[in-house]
Amino acid sequence: MSFPLFPPQASTLARKVDLLYLGLLGICGAVLLGLLAVMIYFLFKYRAGKPARRARSPLPTTPFELTWTLVPLGIFMGLFTWGAVLYNEQQSIPPAALEINVVGKQWMWKLQQPGGQREIDELHVPVGEAVKLVLAVAGCHP
Repeated sequence: MSFPLFPPQASTLARKVDLLYLGLLGICGAVLLGLLAVMIYFLFKYRAGKPARRARSPLPTTPFELTWTLVPLGIFMGLFTWGAVLYNEQQSIPPAALEINVVGKQWMWKLQQPGGQREIDELHVPVGEAVKLVLAVAGCHP
């Protein structure tokens, strides 16, 4: 996907998140255009000076109300579920992830890898391997 508003994809999840964003944008745009069309229709139908029929509508309103409530609810719950699945996919940690302990201090980060290698303010990890950072904060005084 080469849409100029998106930054370069730096993760395997980026394309899925971009598609979710485009889906949200498309659905919300369609809802906006639909509401705008209805507003413009009613603007001309009930403009001042034009007689309007004020009698009670012979049509049953319950099916209409259920439709315009449940259809958007279903659409937006589908989008929510799509986002929740992506969120869970992003937040799940692979079982074989390399665990690195990180201590955040006032002016530095101290890192220690499982093999004992220690680093300050830099992190070197193997390419293509999952990494889990275990963060602790030191030196916090009230």
